Amino acid sequence: FRAGQAGEAAAVIERVQQSGWVSAQLYAVAAQIDAGLGRRAQADAQRGRAIAINPHAMRLYTVAPPVQPEIVSML
Repeated sequence: FRAGQAGEAAAVIERVQQSGWVSAQLYAVAAQIDAGLGRRAQADAQRGRAIAINPHAMRLYTVAPPVQPEIVSML
């Protein structure tokens, strides 16, 4: 996600969710990735699931925002 590969991150999260694994961290990360992709409704649903498990989930499990592509190319 941080390397500007939000689509790939979303695909990984979707596979994990299909495995049946459930955690506040999973839903919190999924919410942030969906938000980064502009999927507002999905992000809101994921956020709600995370908070239902742990009311502090969105504060505890933050994902750093994507790095600007021009910065990545400098590395």
